[in-house]
Amino acid sequence: MASEDKRLLESFYIKFLSTDSSWVNSIYIKAIGGTVAGALLVSIPLFYSEIESVEQLSAMQLCLIFLVMEACILLTVTLGDKFVDEIAKALDNVHL
Repeated sequence: MASEDKRLLESFYIKFLSTDSSWVNSIYIKAIGGTVAGALLVSIPLFYSEIESVEQLSAMQLCLIFLVMEACILLTVTLGDKFVDEIAKALDNVHL
């Protein structure tokens, strides 16, 4: 029984680490894209404020920044290019 479990675990690792699992790579790329989109959305208000360092941010502001970035990551992973296109359209309409 233990050897059967070990073979099952080894086959899982081989499937996970092999090049056949291209879906994993696309999820990572989408998550990185969501991180970039979230960082962009968060950084725009911070650039226009008088905040010079991270120490000037309160704990509530840091939590909100984290939540916005996490929401962007989740939406990008689930919706993919649709969400990124909508962010690009919204930023294009801002006219900074």
